Amino acid sequence: GRGLKSDFIHKAGLGMAPPTWDMLVKHLRAQGFKDAEIESTGVAAQGQRGGLIDFLRGRITIPIHDYRGKLVAFGGRVLGDENPKYLNTRETELFHKGETLFGLHEAKAHLQDGALAVEGYFDVLTLHMLGIGCAVAPLGTALTEAHLDRLAKYTKKITLCFDGDEAGHRAMEKTLALALPKGFDVRLLELPQGEDPDTWASSVGKEAFRNLIRRA
Repeated sequence: GRGLKSDFIHKAGLGMAPPTWDMLVKHLRAQGFKDAEIESTGVAAQGQRGGLIDFLRGRITIPIHDYRGKLVAFGGRVLGDENPKYLNTRETELFHKGETLFGLHEAKAHLQDGALAVEGYFDVLTLHMLGIGCAVAPLGTALTEAHLDRLAKYTKKITLCFDGDEAGHRAMEKTLALALPKGFDVRLLELPQGEDPDTWASSVGKEAFRNLIRRA
């Protein structure tokens, strides 16, 4: 329904966590992993009745990589109407949500004209599929100082393109207050009310969206 093509889905490593309690735990045990090792990765947690249970259940799974391209966590998008809609595997020694920018490992090669900061997983995935490789996103939080410090190692120009609603506008204002004192050249790309970056880019097409970024 998001318009992602099958070859891109395979390339991005998207998967599915079945709605069972311990299928992944059993699989990892069969591979020889100890429970302490499994829990330390964040993909399982102690259940209320004791024993390990899968952390992501009944969700589309999205691999999360650090800036080097190392797999450090997974995101999960629920298929129904349950909350939370998005869930990350818990923080570990390898994964700190406030420091990890989704898509940066892919975007590093496309930052000649700066980064495009969007809100979520599917914004980044759709834009990358369309050939707009400079897109990155925080993981369920606003951009932090740690995110900006990491981004500054590659570019000091950033275009903010958050959802076209009041929450998106507030997030842009908050990011401006952090980015400007750090010397970033910040542009704002405001979307029509109710639009997300992925839906808008899919609607207008790659070149038209690139022109919108240039005119931000």
